[in-house]
Amino acid sequence: MSGILVVEDEERIRRVLALQLELEGYEVEAVASGEECLVSLQERLPRLIVLDYLLPDFSGEEIVQRLRRMQGGKRLPVLLLSGLERQDLDRWLLEDPFVHFLAKPFENRELLALVKRALGKD
Repeated sequence: MSGILVVEDEERIRRVLALQLELEGYEVEAVASGEECLVSLQERLPRLIVLDYLLPDFSGEEIVQRLRRMQGGKRLPVLLLSGLERQDLDRWLLEDPFVHFLAKPFENRELLALVKRALGKD
């Protein structure tokens, strides 16, 4: 397993997320689409996925569904980022103990705290 995979279609947000995580000492791969995410997951699984819920080509829900069917992906933590409200997400997604949710916009400290929790370092 590698470090953290950031999946965000907005370039500025993707760069900021990657930089914040790298400054905390994490190894980061950042991609711009669901397709790039799926290709990366086929090559190697990260320790955590920071995933924008609304991508142009796939929803966060679709990515998580595919991830859960992959070998080694059933318990891989996912931090979903979304401008949607928590209650607007599918119930099964919120019941997955390895899915964490962070509403946009968010503070850096909120992001880093959830990353640590998702990785079991809180």
